[in-house]
Amino acid sequence: MGKTTELEQAAAQETDSIVCTVSQFLADSIGRYLGKTIYLDALDEHRAERHEGVTIIDGIRGQLLQLDCPKVRLSCRGEEWHHGSDVKSLSDITGGEPLFILTMQPLSEDDIRAIASEEINDIDAFLTGAKERQLEELLGNPETLMLYLKVYKKGGGWPETRAELMEQSTEILISEKNPAH
Repeated sequence: MGKTTELEQAAAQETDSIVCTVSQFLADSIGRYLGKTIYLDALDEHRAERHEGVTIIDGIRGQLLQLDCPKVRLSCRGEEWHHGSDVKSLSDITGGEPLFILTMQPLSEDDIRAIASEEINDIDAFLTGAKERQLEELLGNPETLMLYLKVYKKGGGWPETRAELMEQSTEILISEKNPAH
């Protein structure tokens, strides 16, 4: 239930929509996007890059101008969103229409239980263990929740110490393969 999942679900409810990463959008022929509502994912993963000599947000802006400013949804981690400059760059192309900024909220306990029920059987023991370790707030992040569920499932319960939890979490993270990296 992270930003990518939310974008995909929202796009599925809208006709003539397309979901792609920011890098795909900037690399593709703009004809692919004509007449579509564009769901751009992962701005935060490309913040340090430039596109044809300009910032990524200006590259996106340029593509959108060529498409005559279609409806667009853009995802970015909050820490990477440059409120003032991003809003200004994108507001310039909305024709006076307001720019809406939505923030994802942490998963609720019901959400956590629903996700955990797909991975483990002993949800109450998992949640009790998280609370005992003062980790319950971290479970509100879908990525962290899934990581801790993997650790819990693999070990048949919570590791004894936070150090062991971090070590086992790190082992899982470094073993995951991502062709982009």
